Amino acid sequence: MRTILILKRLITVFYYLIFIGLIAQLFRIINQIITGKIHDLKPKIFGEQLDYNSMSLFEIGLSGVVPFVLFYCFFQSLIYLKNSLKDLESGNYFSALVVTNFKKIGILFLVCSIGEVIGKLLFFIFFKSKFHFELDSSVVLFFIMGLFFMFLSEVFQKARRLQQENELTI
Repeated sequence: MRTILILKRLITVFYYLIFIGLIAQLFRIINQIITGKIHDLKPKIFGEQLDYNSMSLFEIGLSGVVPFVLFYCFFQSLIYLKNSLKDLESGNYFSALVVTNFKKIGILFLVCSIGEVIGKLLFFIFFKSKFHFELDSSVVLFFIMGLFFMFLSEVFQKARRLQQENELTI
């Protein structure tokens, strides 16, 4: 069970680092808006640098929505994983919480994967005026991890049913 403790600590550290980074980024953006320097921001979205000086307010908003949704899905899946590790650490492997959280994590990872592909397509069509399709390792990894967590959810659900049947027969 030492590995679950290490995993729990790493996930917790990762969670707080992402949270601190998000807060810092929000303060930076709010500062740019308050000081009127929003057009000085030159974010890199889907590997491409954007220049807000040549974009309308609608385009600026659109360029932030898709990455925000993808980030939210990823962060939410991290929260579900962090919550599941509490049950796993206590030896409650086949709890309803673990089963449902693994399924939710799988779905969110699939949304991240498919959302990134669609987001990149829309990004290049709207902002670069060209059709460009790129499949990188993060898309494939999120897709595989999503399917893996959904599979784990099904396996844990079956094990949960067997455990309940076993407890009833004793």
